[in-house]
Amino acid sequence: FIQMAFTYTDTPPTAESDWIKVKTCDYDDTNWTGDVLQLTSYFDQAIADGKSYYFVRFVLSSGPWAEKGGWNIDNVGFYGRNGI
Repeated sequence: FIQMAFTYTDTPPTAESDWIKVKTCDYDDTNWTGDVLQLTSYFDQAIADGKSYYFVRFVLSSGPWAEKGGWNIDNVGFYGRNGI
């Protein structure tokens, strides 16, 4: 899954509860799959709360009975709106 966190400083949060899950990923290692995430509402709330820093993390986990190939992450970009 993909998580984001917003803070008042440039230090990433250490509390698990500060991270917001923004995407749960379905696994398919036979094809490349493109995706665009709409994160505007998360940034709007962070700005309203006065938080200027953001962090993103990609988390790969597996259960005890499933082993698959993993992720290939490529071409990650963030695009903003004017005035923010």
